[in-house]
Amino acid sequence: MIADPREMKLGLADYLALPEDEDREREIIRGKLYVSPNPGLEHQWILIVLNSWLLDYLKLHGEDPRQLMFGTDLLIDNRNTYFSPDLMYFSRDQMGVLEQIKRSTGRVDASVVTPVMALEVLSESNRARDLVEKLNEYEWAGIRHYWIIDSKERSFREFVLDQAAGRYQMFASAGGVVRPQLFAGNQPPFDLDLDRLFG
Repeated sequence: MIADPREMKLGLADYLALPEDEDREREIIRGKLYVSPNPGLEHQWILIVLNSWLLDYLKLHGEDPRQLMFGTDLLIDNRNTYFSPDLMYFSRDQMGVLEQIKRSTGRVDASVVTPVMALEVLSESNRARDLVEKLNEYEWAGIRHYWIIDSKERSFREFVLDQAAGRYQMFASAGGVVRPQLFAGNQPPFDLDLDRLFG
């Protein structure tokens, strides 16, 4: 019996076979291929600034800068979902597993090590996908914090996983200084200045 092409789902082999393209971003979510233009300069600038702030903050707390990963593939294989979050953060005790990943595939398998936080900077081409499909995938994978940076609305959203319920709770801010829940227990806290970030 021949499978109905409408029911066929793309998998890891299909994702790995996708061609490299400087102008296009390719993702597979729940077996469906999404192709969109690569993010623009504003998107990149926000990531560069945020990266700098987070690295400074991690160093202040004696953390390893390798706990941050940018543009690294995240594989959620049992959901036929494969994409590269703009940024992922891992805890210090996950570093051993991350070193093994670096020496082998260079891709993060969520069934082996789950990021503590994933971040997406919204672009017009990926807005709906990041707010709906990716949110659902991150929640399902058990990623405790999902950050969304929205330059259009000049806002920050942090989705924090209620582990008992298995659902995200949203904390949102527009403008001013935000203190994300991810680092709430740290002193000094991490201050995310949205006005500077979007300025």
